[in-house]
Amino acid sequence: MNKKGEFMLGEYTLKVIIAVLCILLLLYMLFNFYSSFTDKKNFARAEATLNSLSEKMIDAKNAQDTAVSLPLLEPNGWRLISYSEAEKPKQCTRNCICLCEDVNWKDRAQFWGGTTQLDKCEMRGACKNFEEKINDFNIKIRIDVNVEYKNRGYLISEKEVS
Repeated sequence: MNKKGEFMLGEYTLKVIIAVLCILLLLYMLFNFYSSFTDKKNFARAEATLNSLSEKMIDAKNAQDTAVSLPLLEPNGWRLISYSEAEKPKQCTRNCICLCEDVNWKDRAQFWGGTTQLDKCEMRGACKNFEEKINDFNIKIRIDVNVEYKNRGYLISEKEVS
């Protein structure tokens, strides 16, 4: 009876371990599915925000020397960055504005060099090219920005709170 009881206990333990592993595998797959869905949604939001910014830039160009304001709300946790000089994402050809996922602590903690903001823009970013000059900026989303057109170039800055 002793040996039979030990065998039953071992068989039961094995079934519980397999069940727990299956549940963990299902949770991992569910998390990956959800992450891919939100990544696509955030990319679509980023493109829509860039299109709104582009329209406001046209409005600022037509208004000449008058600042046009625009709230940047989506996607949360991303950055609006201008690239006009040396290093820029592959999708940028000239003066470029990108909306990219922000570099977080996990990206910086990697032992083999870490991920830079430029890498993030190439992996998960929406970029738009412009003919006119654009000032340098790096703005975290969830803020209002001012867009001005002066001296054949755009000046984009955070709106000052008054």
